[in-house]
Amino acid sequence: STRTPEFLGLDNQCGVWA
Repeated sequence: STRTPEFLGLDNQCGVWA
């Protein structure tokens, strides 16, 4: 993805930080 910590492997613009 765009950011390093892809928590759930979701290719979101900022990953999943919630």
